[in-house]
Amino acid sequence: MPSDYVLSPSGPKTPFIVAFIVAALVLVAWVAYLLWQRSRSRQPAAVVLASFTPSQKEQWLAAIRQIGEAYLPPQSAEAVRQLHKALGKEMRRIISERSGRDLSSWSTGEMMKQPQLTRVATLMSTWEQPTFAANPEAEGIRSVNGAMELIAQW
Repeated sequence: MPSDYVLSPSGPKTPFIVAFIVAALVLVAWVAYLLWQRSRSRQPAAVVLASFTPSQKEQWLAAIRQIGEAYLPPQSAEAVRQLHKALGKEMRRIISERSGRDLSSWSTGEMMKQPQLTRVATLMSTWEQPTFAANPEAEGIRSVNGAMELIAQW
């Protein structure tokens, strides 16, 4: 038997190379799929605001009025900041109630991306801006009135 017909001591290389290439492609596809799933899960689903009863609307307006009564008239810029924090917390609670989702941790930027929440986010973003108003009482009254007007327009 001639030596040309004897298998090489390292064995056939082609099946191993093909198996390696297939395994590498499967690994790359799996990593790409995981990255796609991760990016897809980070995008929140669209927020849909549910209808509400007139009694709910009155409860929300009463809650805003109570906050206004508790913090107005503000004596300092710090009191206005506390008023804005309370209003922001209450508005997040209200839109969470209307949407059926917990939106208490959403930033105004995240809310702006949702068409149903742009008006709320715009109002709340003015509360989050640093204010150096010469008349803190007017700033506080304007904030409470803005929240009440928005709820009344729903």
